[in-house]
Amino acid sequence: MAEIKKELLYEKLGLAIKEARKSYSAGKNSKNISQQWLGDKLGLTRTSITNIESGNQHPSLNLIYEICIILNIDLISILPSIQETQLNPLEPVTLGNKELIAPSKAATYINAFSNKGEQNE
Repeated sequence: MAEIKKELLYEKLGLAIKEARKSYSAGKNSKNISQQWLGDKLGLTRTSITNIESGNQHPSLNLIYEICIILNIDLISILPSIQETQLNPLEPVTLGNKELIAPSKAATYINAFSNKGEQNE
């Protein structure tokens, strides 16, 4: 079974939050949404926002939802995929007794299937 690397999960989540904050800023006629502004809205310090965005502070699910509401984004848009958080992204991930296929393996299967279809034409 593949192992999820917790540090990688929070690094990718933090980067996505940072990008969403900057994208939100760009969409508001160049009015920058600063880390301080976001921290004030959430009742956190600028340093806390910096730490979340760098992956050093692990926000609760409730806090992640609040960030999404403030930045007007969907939760799914900032969550990294399971494969992005694996120690070995080529190793399949299992959830319970169900095995999922890593994206690189799925691409191999799709290409093989596509090539087989072309050969039959």
